[in-house]
Amino acid sequence: MYLKDQTGTVIVEDREVLETSDELGENATETELPKSSHGICPICQKEFPMSILPYHGSVCAESSFTVSMSDMEQPGPSSLSEAPSSPEVDLWKTVEDQKETVRLFLEQLRRQGQSQPSLLLMLDSRDNDEERDRSLISFYKESHQKSRWAAPFRCHIQGDAAIGSGVTRHILSSAITKLKHGFKLNFGNAAETTMFEGERDHLVPSTSAVLVESELFIMAGRMMGHSIINNGPTMSGLSLAVVNALTGGTKETATSNLSLQDCPDLDHRETIRLLLKEEWTEEETLRVTNLCLDWSYTVPTKETNRLLLFQQLLSHAVLGRVHAQIKQLRKGLKETGIWHLITCRPDVVPLLFPRESDVELTSQMVRQWIQWPQSRQNDSEDSDEDMQRR
Repeated sequence: MYLKDQTGTVIVEDREVLETSDELGENATETELPKSSHGICPICQKEFPMSILPYHGSVCAESSFTVSMSDMEQPGPSSLSEAPSSPEVDLWKTVEDQKETVRLFLEQLRRQGQSQPSLLLMLDSRDNDEERDRSLISFYKESHQKSRWAAPFRCHIQGDAAIGSGVTRHILSSAITKLKHGFKLNFGNAAETTMFEGERDHLVPSTSAVLVESELFIMAGRMMGHSIINNGPTMSGLSLAVVNALTGGTKETATSNLSLQDCPDLDHRETIRLLLKEEWTEEETLRVTNLCLDWSYTVPTKETNRLLLFQQLLSHAVLGRVHAQIKQLRKGLKETGIWHLITCRPDVVPLLFPRESDVELTSQMVRQWIQWPQSRQNDSEDSDEDMQRR
């Protein structure tokens, strides 16, 4: 015979225990063993012979723990699985203030990235402009998951004692400035690589095929989104039509925001403007004809609806020629996680892509344009006149 617990598991094999196993429970006090050989179980508060009390205690404790766990697993109104999600998670979707919406969304996005390793950008203060630009492009050309771009961002400039958030803001400001005014790199036989062209508040992506093939506009989208996530400057000054097309607007709404100033090529702009005139000279007729042939449009005649042709040519000049560029920019934004905010709350788009005139002047922006004095080296080539001045 074996002594078993409530589940039938053998817990002891002992003749002394077997002889008293039938007297457990309420009849334990009626055994012929002396009173001193009995004890009280601290779990069930019942009296058992001392010879089996240690075994009973362990079994009783285990049974009690099993019952407690099974009670916890029973579904109930207060169980975690049925608990409603925190109302703060989606609060940014319902709050009316656009700035507060952006702030709440970015806080949520950064919390999701806290579990990711920090992103570290290293620059060298001894590098020239081309080398620094190459380091920036190399960093943002690397593909990451959405949560990775929301990870803590750390920047360090070797050879510079500055540390902290000021360095991060400075580097993000430099990146956005490079997007707007060009990188000191040679792509496509140019001393400077310009990602956007045109006038203030009418910037459109460059039509360079080399930049598209190099996927630099995906990099540009990552720069824009990453700067927004880390409270850096936004990409301001874009054409309203480009912003509308970039953020998921329809072709009709994007076209309705077009203006002649959105056309960065001045020659094309003046040729398209001719369609608003009633009479053309022979030279003007030739210019319009050549442009229509180049862009595969029907050459206008006296019966042609010139206003419609004007809209078609302007739309092609601003949006049609940069369709691939806008697609890459959108892909870069999606990778950073900002796209969810744009699609759920399109009313915040003017804050993410503001007009140049609406952007507040910051110390980082001023610093970009300061021309610091360069130290002069004394050499033998200094003129006598310079020496006398000293």
